[in-house]
Amino acid sequence: MATIKEIADIANVSIATVSRVLNYDETLNVTDETRQRVFEAAEQLSYQAPSRKKRKRRFKIGLYYSYSLEEELDDTYYLSIRVALEKKLEQEGHKIYRIRSGDQPERLRTIDGIICLGFFVREDIERISAFQKPVVFIDSSPDPDRFDSVVIDFHKATRKVLDYLLELGHTKIGFIGGVDTGKTVSY
Repeated sequence: MATIKEIADIANVSIATVSRVLNYDETLNVTDETRQRVFEAAEQLSYQAPSRKKRKRRFKIGLYYSYSLEEELDDTYYLSIRVALEKKLEQEGHKIYRIRSGDQPERLRTIDGIICLGFFVREDIERISAFQKPVVFIDSSPDPDRFDSVVIDFHKATRKVLDYLLELGHTKIGFIGGVDTGKTVSY
């Protein structure tokens, strides 16, 4: 693999000049001929800039679930979302802290943000707000002016699936659906 020193020798310029030219430093004051010599030398040597692996910042994420583990077994929709969420956070190297309803804001001062999964009552939402951390709700949007959220538009998704099946000529379409668990959101 070619080095910037080798390019500098061929182009008859300093290593710093090669580095600045190859990094497109607009503050560098060199002639167009010098730039061209550097690029030609780099091409002649088949120079490839080393890939810069940026060190990813690792976060400590608080996860707050509205459903207990027992309730998740009855409603595997939330179980599958929770498992996928935790798996992805672990793959990315983030630390996971499971928030419990009794946790006080002082205990959570070291976390970077909170992901809330499920539906929450007003008291839960006020407690979450008291943590004074960035928050994202998944599968509910208790207050779009205060919190970010990720919510599936089931009506739109159902319409798209039905339109697709009808386009294919299907006329007898069955449906198997879940039952609402009865948890509601009160704002």
